[in-house]
Amino acid sequence: MQVYKGLDIVTNKITHAEKQGEIEPDFDFTAEEFCLNSIVYIETILKTQCVPIIVGGSNSYIEKLVEDHVFMFKYKYDNVDYTKGIRRSIGVPEMASYLREEKNIDRDAESKKMILQVSISSIKRNTHILICNQVDKIQ
Repeated sequence: MQVYKGLDIVTNKITHAEKQGEIEPDFDFTAEEFCLNSIVYIETILKTQCVPIIVGGSNSYIEKLVEDHVFMFKYKYDNVDYTKGIRRSIGVPEMASYLREEKNIDRDAESKKMILQVSISSIKRNTHILICNQVDKIQ
């Protein structure tokens, strides 16, 4: 889904043939309308066992989609499987607990710092294991 109005030169618009599902509103497209449309596309993509990727656009639109409690995006999609795909990248599973606690206003700074240090240590340990395994494969 691409939504834009004006800015023909700077938006790197897709070609007419590529315009499947594009919305070209003659009116202002609010962040709420963006969220409602996005959820429909996300659900449709997920049903095909594909991963939806949300990029670009106005930060206020994406922030509303992710942060607004009405759309429950975080609640629905924050239960991740760290055994598949990009979530297996170095640092992603290790940093998950810190990233969740980072914005927790009930946690003190010292606790957050400790969680960060544990996450960093885990990244270092797992990176070392990965490197050793790669060296074994090369030899």
